[in-house]
Amino acid sequence: MSESTSMAVPNEKGSCCNCGASPTVDIINRTTGNLEMSLDTCGACTWGEADCLDPENW
Repeated sequence: MSESTSMAVPNEKGSCCNCGASPTVDIINRTTGNLEMSLDTCGACTWGEADCLDPENW
């Protein structure tokens, strides 16, 4: 199985549309560094786990 070419990074400029927490989640391409998707949700709301509020746990 190959490694994913995408990775989640924190976006400190956004706040979660669901709970108001920051940062929100951006998805970038590991190879090009280009933004693939900018989510309107924080890590906890994206992955459904409170520990994911901290980007170190993404």
